[in-house]
Amino acid sequence: MTGPGMALTDELVSLSLRPEVDVGPEPHRKPLTDAELEMLAERLLHESAGAPLWIFA
Repeated sequence: MTGPGMALTDELVSLSLRPEVDVGPEPHRKPLTDAELEMLAERLLHESAGAPLWIFA
């Protein structure tokens, strides 16, 4: 960052907060089993060729 920046104060942070109700999982979805989760993790690792995954890039 160049030049003077903006101070991130508690007051400014409080302006960005909003309560969100956790509605829980969608009723038609079933949780992954441990085996399914492991299989998915292995698949993602294989597809990424060992490179880090940047989801929010």
